[in-house]
Amino acid sequence: MRLDAQGGRAMLRGDVLWSGVRRRALLLASGALLAANFASCKTVHSAAPKGAGGPYCTVPKAASATWAEAERLRRQGKPELALERYRQLAMAHPRFVPALIQYQDLSLEVGGSAADAMRAYTKERAAQHPKDPVAQHGQVRIAPDLAGRVRGLSDLVARYPNYYCAHLDLARQYRSVDRYSEAIRSYRAALSIQGGWFMAHQELAELLVATGRSR
Repeated sequence: MRLDAQGGRAMLRGDVLWSGVRRRALLLASGALLAANFASCKTVHSAAPKGAGGPYCTVPKAASATWAEAERLRRQGKPELALERYRQLAMAHPRFVPALIQYQDLSLEVGGSAADAMRAYTKERAAQHPKDPVAQHGQVRIAPDLAGRVRGLSDLVARYPNYYCAHLDLARQYRSVDRYSEAIRSYRAALSIQGGWFMAHQELAELLVATGRSR
């Protein structure tokens, strides 16, 4: 089995079709691990550089309607319309990481001038905000090769250890190339900072089950 990561929407996928019984077993096991992870996790409140450690993945109230519309359009298979909503969100709320991720990933999926415009925006914002972990994260995410992304994310978590989004992204990059021990370590680093983060708990639980590990 291969565990594949695709940008901000990375989820566990197998290379083979599982039977219904086996899939139910995985879901039950990962659910148990998910509960255990929540029970044992403690949020760390340590000193952090200004801007590192805030609620980067919480939808801003002012953006909730546009976010819901963008997600609906994406699910309906209307990428160009969804992309415009994500673009608006990324620019209006530059510290809302899910909007940035969706904007980048969908721009690359659509390609052409949309991808070019996204790259130009990302590069300009990173240059204008050299000490903003979100702006630097955006630049790292569009590196053309895995080695560059891993190197950039490793540097980012060293500079901003409480910026939990980079830890999660690094975990997904490691997972995509079967570097499971490093992926697990990065998931746990993210959860040591943002202990109630359901997505990270879920992905870690799925990875632990799929690789036959208990905790």
